[in-house]
Amino acid sequence: MLTRTADGDLRWWTWAGHRTNATLKASLGSVADSAQRVDDSFVRLHTDVTRDLWKVAVAESRDRLCLPDGDDTALEGPKFSAALPPPSRSDLGRSPRGP
Repeated sequence: MLTRTADGDLRWWTWAGHRTNATLKASLGSVADSAQRVDDSFVRLHTDVTRDLWKVAVAESRDRLCLPDGDDTALEGPKFSAALPPPSRSDLGRSPRGP
């Protein structure tokens, strides 16, 4: 569901959770608000996104589904994360956290 407030704030309500919304935001490219902090419930879109632009962005995102950038805070927990080389650190940052 897409909603637009009176002040122009445009949100795609997914209720999909943090990691899924981060993936959606990364995959939507230029229509997603890059300054937005990822939320569990919605993805904020740029205020100038039109219905036609939204349809194109969704269609194109199917071909470029991508993971979000690694989160450095995910590396704070593992005991030996500082010893990991940079590629491993970014892979670890993308991994979902276990229980």
